[in-house]
Amino acid sequence: MDEKAVEDLVLTQGKGRFYILQWLFTRYDSRLACLLNPTHDHTVVKNESILQRLLIAASSMCLCKPDDIELIKGEAPQSRQINFINKLLKLVCASEKRFSQESSDSPMASQLNNYMDAVVSQEGFLYMLEDQVDLLPRDIKAEVERDWTRTGWDKDARVPPVPKLEDLVMKSQDLSVELEKHNLTLTRLKEEVTVQEGTSSTEVQGLNQVLCRAARDLSQMCQAFSQCYQASVEQWCHRPPPQLSQLGPAFHRVHAQLTKFTKMLEDLKAMRHNTTQLDRRVLERPEDSSHSLAEESKQATDRLESCLTVLEEALHRSATEFSSRSPLLAV
Repeated sequence: MDEKAVEDLVLTQGKGRFYILQWLFTRYDSRLACLLNPTHDHTVVKNESILQRLLIAASSMCLCKPDDIELIKGEAPQSRQINFINKLLKLVCASEKRFSQESSDSPMASQLNNYMDAVVSQEGFLYMLEDQVDLLPRDIKAEVERDWTRTGWDKDARVPPVPKLEDLVMKSQDLSVELEKHNLTLTRLKEEVTVQEGTSSTEVQGLNQVLCRAARDLSQMCQAFSQCYQASVEQWCHRPPPQLSQLGPAFHRVHAQLTKFTKMLEDLKAMRHNTTQLDRRVLERPEDSSHSLAEESKQATDRLESCLTVLEEALHRSATEFSSRSPLLAV
């Protein structure tokens, strides 16, 4: 392969880059094979991504920070990627050279090199060389900074506000009370939950892995919700309610009248459609319609005449009965 092909393979995101990094880490230290390939060791969580495993290996070798996932993915600037690959190749070459000359070295020098490698490869060694040290963990740093901001602290200022002794004592007392409650809850759970006698160590270990995985997923969901709340919801909380005007009832009345008017127009449209259909039917059958209309009008006239006759008779009878009665009061 030429230099261009090697550059595209090593500095471009893809499976080829991951395989090469995994091979280089394994050549540097064979013990990293258990971490980078979880099929060799059942104690490693198998659902952990290859990116996370490569990041753990690189951070343990002080090649990057524990959260520098972009560098492992290949999304970092090209200069940083080249620097990262060069440092890794130097470490691998030095490791190969040391193992090749291990037979000629003295036992004291070999022990010293192993001790220095163990010291350098410890987790957190990279933070010892930084000029700024975070005293608070990342999970509670954001919450503490929000409390400081509420008291008037500016984020641009590097020096945090000095807390009062009374506040510290009060928070420590509250924390002790919460710890006692959690200890009581834990003691009660230990008394209630017991491991079955017939279970083996492998089953217990598998159950522990499942619980750890569920707790990790729950922690990630809580962190995602917290970030979403801080980014999109918190700015709308703790605000005074808006001043509402009197336009709401007026809009409601106008909307009600508009709804009634729309319903009336729909009814008129339906009536017009029915009238059009009736006119069309009358035009299609003029003789039958005229004959039926004449019969219906004659029947209606007969019924009206009979009703009028009955009404006249009733009026004549009531008038006759009224004139034949004697007056109730005599003057």
